[in-house]
Amino acid sequence: MAKKEKKPLSKKKAITIYSIVGALLIGGGIGTGVVLYQFFGFNGTDYSNIAQDSLEMNMVELTKRYEKANVTTLKDATSKFNIPELANIAIYNSEAHESMSIIAKGEVTATMNVKQSIRSYQIKKDNHYFLEQISHSSFVELAWRIYGDETKTTTTKGKYVDIEEGDFVNGPTTTEYTNEEFEKTWGKQMSSSMIYIISDKTVLDTSSFTVEGDSLKLSLDLHPIFSVVRYVKQMVKTSDLGREPSFHSVHLDMEIDKDLVLQKVDIKEVYDVQSFGITSKNTVGELHEVRYYDLNEDIPELSQKSNYNKEA
Repeated sequence: MAKKEKKPLSKKKAITIYSIVGALLIGGGIGTGVVLYQFFGFNGTDYSNIAQDSLEMNMVELTKRYEKANVTTLKDATSKFNIPELANIAIYNSEAHESMSIIAKGEVTATMNVKQSIRSYQIKKDNHYFLEQISHSSFVELAWRIYGDETKTTTTKGKYVDIEEGDFVNGPTTTEYTNEEFEKTWGKQMSSSMIYIISDKTVLDTSSFTVEGDSLKLSLDLHPIFSVVRYVKQMVKTSDLGREPSFHSVHLDMEIDKDLVLQKVDIKEVYDVQSFGITSKNTVGELHEVRYYDLNEDIPELSQKSNYNKEA
């Protein structure tokens, strides 16, 4: 994901963007106030006073009810649990596997139709965790790896090689956290596989479910502020943003099997984000995630390439 390391947007490249914006203003005869605000104005969202723990589902109470319910069919499950509860049960059952691999592929479309390709690879093996995030556009290239266990989490910022490979050996930036410090800074601990908060307080009334054969499908519309309180921290750290994005909508389509184990998630988000002084309004992010169980994959060393060779 070999190329020379690209630093965050250079001054020269930033000037090029400003010049393009200026040319559009002049050539189109557009009111400068409106368009300049579109590119440079950013109100943002203040998440600092939101108590994220108070938004979470009470998993102790839910798992007790789930274990007592003795669910045998999907129809039985949907009669005993509501949509936020079903989503959390599926995530709980997913994370209960001793080994799990998650591959996500997607794209972000920003202002002026700039495309940012995204790859994400997660591995859980017993109590050891791994996350790789790689992204690329004509302006930004990023490569991250994160390793965690029961006591600590280590982040490594490497160099982009291609969309499924980073260089994490030559001149990386490494930071070590306690798991609690990592959660505070990055939004969640590595033992959690879901960055969004899904609960009765974040799932909107427009959400729905269908049972199709041996599959339960949840269509989740999430609150655009409360559901992303953890996620925006990760976005800031991963992409070196000056401040948190401001979301307009978050939609998740979950596919869950007959044993109430999460198999796939399709994500679509719309948000405003500011980077290098440029505001991208109504940025659209789309991601397709597939979960694989009991593959017993080894977590790659820093010098090893991840294996994205799965159908995702």
